[in-house]
Amino acid sequence: MTHFFSTLVFLILASSAMALDVVEIPNASSPLLSIRLMFKVGSRHDPVDKFGLSYLTASLAVQASQKYSNQQLEERLYPMAVSIDCSVDKEVTIFTVTGHKDHSEQFYGVLRDVILHPRFSEDDFQRRKKLSLSYLNDLRTNDDEDLSKIVLEWGLFGASHPYAHTTVGNEPALQKITLDDVKNFYAQNFTKDRLIIGLAGHYDAKFKNQVLADMQTLPSTKLAEAAPLPIPRLPNGIEVLLVDKPGTFGSAIFMGFPWSVDRRSDDFAALLIANSYFGEHRMPNHGQLFKRMRQIRGLNYGDYSYLEWFPEAGFRLQQEAGTPRQQNYFSIWIRPVQVAKQFQQNPDLKDTTEGNTLFAIRLALFELKKLVNDGIKAEDFERLRGFVKGNLQRYVETQSARLGFRMDGTLYGRKDYVLEMTTLMDKLTVADVNRAIKKYWQFENFYVAIVSDSSEIPSLVASLKSNKPTPIIYQPAIRKGLGKDILEEDAVIAALPLRVSKVDIRRDFL
Repeated sequence: MTHFFSTLVFLILASSAMALDVVEIPNASSPLLSIRLMFKVGSRHDPVDKFGLSYLTASLAVQASQKYSNQQLEERLYPMAVSIDCSVDKEVTIFTVTGHKDHSEQFYGVLRDVILHPRFSEDDFQRRKKLSLSYLNDLRTNDDEDLSKIVLEWGLFGASHPYAHTTVGNEPALQKITLDDVKNFYAQNFTKDRLIIGLAGHYDAKFKNQVLADMQTLPSTKLAEAAPLPIPRLPNGIEVLLVDKPGTFGSAIFMGFPWSVDRRSDDFAALLIANSYFGEHRMPNHGQLFKRMRQIRGLNYGDYSYLEWFPEAGFRLQQEAGTPRQQNYFSIWIRPVQVAKQFQQNPDLKDTTEGNTLFAIRLALFELKKLVNDGIKAEDFERLRGFVKGNLQRYVETQSARLGFRMDGTLYGRKDYVLEMTTLMDKLTVADVNRAIKKYWQFENFYVAIVSDSSEIPSLVASLKSNKPTPIIYQPAIRKGLGKDILEEDAVIAALPLRVSKVDIRRDFL
């Protein structure tokens, strides 16, 4: 009778748990099991005076459970060659683990304990807070490129927008956060009605039902849903945000504008092809930005464009799952270009007063204008359509990645993003792509974030306000190898009008 009663209770719990959102990709032949627990809570849910709370909470939760200390947790997972990872973005927090099917019960047990019974010890809390502060300090002192992207989001969304602050927060906010804040935020936000469960690979119905029953024991949300996001403002001409940073090697630049298109739209398939032509990340063989800026002129290390948020662009080769967002923007990444003091080291260029910052911005807009006005050619369309379709498959080479994109799709209304985009591309014509380019892209209204050396700031401000031409500065050896057509085009680009409406100079955004 006791056995019957316990079985009945389990079945009731499992039946009730079926109300939870679940994304599944079962594969009995896979040697691996992948689990992703995605909570619809992210940095946009941070209290306004405690930015970084969601990130600190999630990163602390995976450190230890009531059952296992941080060291014990690592010792238990290490022989199974698995780790429990977490990521936090604006809208979601994701806990992920992948391991061999033979160890699935064991590593899932650790994950379950971490999610249902996080330890939240004072020692772990202080250590994680120090790591967040260290990250911000490194970003401020050593990573001008990522800093320029953060500055762009601050300007693009506006200081009061929930997307404006970094997921890690800022130093004043982090200093205010207490361990009680973390415990309360977790209890109130990491709840079963904000959870999407993802399972992929080798598992059976019994295992799935166990996961559902376990996660059903999470509390329900105690707080009202976040208010609707404010609509980002299209910039009026060129609005520049300058970060004055002493000792910077060059000018790091990120520029962009908000737009309404994202993975929800069928037009996104056409834009994927267009963006591959214009400046797809780490694709130098066909990106016009890379060809025209780096390969021909040697301006910098690379130049790329993005249809959506692309995390850790300096380290990743392709888009990865885990950052679904309600609001989107187009951006151009111009990797650091030399400032005047670098050129002045050459005796032939010792009188240089301004580096290549504004020429690089003008060149990027010049190339974008050509794309909007002229579109892409039929032969480029046919070549790139096949490439982009193949490249999308690289996004989902692992079952965890495949599961991740499926789960992201639940926030965009798509069941299988990669498959659906590929199917849409099969139906496209070059005319469809060029219509999408004209519909969504423009080249006159941009937010431009620049992190540059203090020595460069006065000349940049003067040039921006006067809208005077800014000729490119070449090292003599490079100039000798350029054709007349490039030098003539340089003169046109240098004089390209920039309708600068705002210049804001800051020392720190963190």
